[in-house]
Amino acid sequence: MTVKLVVVSHSEKIADGAVELAVQMAPDVLILPAGGTDDGRIGTSLERVMAALEQAADANSDGTVVLTDLGSAVMTAESALEFVADPSSVLLADAPLSKGSSPPLWPPRPEPTPRA
Repeated sequence: MTVKLVVVSHSEKIADGAVELAVQMAPDVLILPAGGTDDGRIGTSLERVMAALEQAADANSDGTVVLTDLGSAVMTAESALEFVADPSSVLLADAPLSKGSSPPLWPPRPEPTPRA
């Protein structure tokens, strides 16, 4: 079984770095970055995700797994899936890509005390 990977990140550098590292561990697997915006800013690009998914679909494989970093990257990947010829061949993984480097959300901040 051979699957392809698409790494969707808000940062082009994170996507490229994750791919660079993963290729060292799985040199025979097609792993594609889809990070950042077209003008080099932090954000996600529907066009970049769609291009990576199209490239992965063109390769003979058993499907594509998409890894994302933050919430809106998930939404961008979900939007791109609407344009894929065979969405059943793509799995949007519920797995962290760069969560360890994000600011912690736990413990939650205390609720403000209402004034009487």
